[in-house]
Amino acid sequence: EIMCEQSKHTIARIFSPDGRIAKMFSWYLIKGANITTVTDMKSVSNGNCRLDIIDTEGNLLHTMEITKTD
Repeated sequence: EIMCEQSKHTIARIFSPDGRIAKMFSWYLIKGANITTVTDMKSVSNGNCRLDIIDTEGNLLHTMEITKTD
C-alpha cells in the first residue's frame, strides 16, 4: 500500500537481487491509499528485490523491499 497526497503519474521500478532494473511500469496514483498487483514477474529473479516509485521528474517518492518466490 502506498499513500499519496495528490494524484500523479509515476513509474514503478523493480530491481532484481543483483541490483539491475528487472521490470518497469507506469502507475497512476490517486490521492489516498493505492494498492496494485504486479503480474508477469518472469524477468525478476527470486530473492529480495526493491520496488521504487518515482515521479515524472525522477524524484523518488517511495521505496520498499519485496520478496519474489515462485
